[in-house]
Amino acid sequence: MCTSEKRLGLAALAGLLTLAVAAPSVRAQRVPVFHTQANPNVALSAQTHQLGLMQQYYQNLLAPVPAQMGIYPYLSPLAFTPTLISNPFNPYLVNPYLAAPVLPVNPYALQAAQLQSALAAQASLNPLAMGFANPYAATPGGAATLTSTGVLPTNLGFGGATMTSTTPYASPYGYSPYGGYGYSYTDPYAGYLNGSAKVIDSQGRFLNDVQSSLMKRQEVFQKMLESRQLAMKEFKWEQENRLTPEDQREWENQQAVRRALNEPPINDVLSAIAPNTLLANLAKQPPDKIQNGPSIPLEENLLQHVNVTKGGGANPGLLKNGGNLHWPQALQGEAYTAGRDKFDELFKAAVGQARTGPVNSGTLTELSRLLDQMNAQLSNNQKDLPPNEGIAARHFLANLGSAVRALQDPQVKNYLNGTWAPKGATVADLVRYLVDRGLSFAPAVSS
Repeated sequence: MCTSEKRLGLAALAGLLTLAVAAPSVRAQRVPVFHTQANPNVALSAQTHQLGLMQQYYQNLLAPVPAQMGIYPYLSPLAFTPTLISNPFNPYLVNPYLAAPVLPVNPYALQAAQLQSALAAQASLNPLAMGFANPYAATPGGAATLTSTGVLPTNLGFGGATMTSTTPYASPYGYSPYGGYGYSYTDPYAGYLNGSAKVIDSQGRFLNDVQSSLMKRQEVFQKMLESRQLAMKEFKWEQENRLTPEDQREWENQQAVRRALNEPPINDVLSAIAPNTLLANLAKQPPDKIQNGPSIPLEENLLQHVNVTKGGGANPGLLKNGGNLHWPQALQGEAYTAGRDKFDELFKAAVGQARTGPVNSGTLTELSRLLDQMNAQLSNNQKDLPPNEGIAARHFLANLGSAVRALQDPQVKNYLNGTWAPKGATVADLVRYLVDRGLSFAPAVSS
């Protein structure tokens, strides 16, 4: 029983020893180390400069370590010379480290290697530290350069690789237009807070704009009220200073009186406009004022040439000579002979009838027809007549129309028997006579 156990123990010990001898070799990869040198004439960015200082610090810290110097990190009690074995996973490099399975591990070298690996991993997160971008801004008078050495030391026989990056353009103004700005790290929380701040700022400006628009709306409304007040004030001022219709009519009458008193035009006198204006103004005066006014005598033969009318456009001026008419030159042509002779005959008959009573309606109708006929002929022949003759003929036919309207008045006999004839020794007597009987001056006619 005991013999078998000893045999099994010896067999197990021999198997373990065999497995230990046949176990694969322990290999350690050399951690890449950054070797960076910058031209003194360049300005480093703060982040890259700090990272370079940190790497230099740890490189100096690890300088005494054999692993940092390219020596096998596992101490051998038999020999200190490392054995070189090819690495099948990297045919271009040679792994100088081959550990014997029975050699003790140097913990200081192992921790240094792990620290160096952590630094390399941290540096890989920064693209500036890996040489992906030029973090150097050109200084005045020079171009930016960046030099990087290889990751394998040359003391073991490996050739060092050197890379130099130089800006090909030097700014004559003291700065490089292609440098000066590198990659920067942005905190995601800062970006989120920055966006939130912009949203809050936009919301605040929106609320301010809303309030500003409301204030402007109130200002516009106030201006509208001010405009309405000004319009009402202007309207009130115009109403207070504008003449009323009655004031306007009274002002026009005053102007007409002034026109009639101050050498009125001859047309206003012949058409009886000026005499009737003065008569209407005197009719408003008290009777004693008219009687006590200046006494202006009137000749008896002067009143015979004064025509008066009861109104209605009637003018008995052509009835005074018993109906004898003096036709103007333009109406004495052969074209008017038939109508003119017929009108003379009927007009004389109508005047004779008017002395005793109303005129026959048939006679008045025929007179009106003949008068319209001669007006139409005159219009057709107006272009063949001299201007003065045409005007005189038109004026004479207008007076004939006023005479026919006087014959149509049932009281036409008063024009002929002297009842409505103008009378008075003075101007005051004539005014009183016309006002008492409701008569007015009629236009002058050529008989």
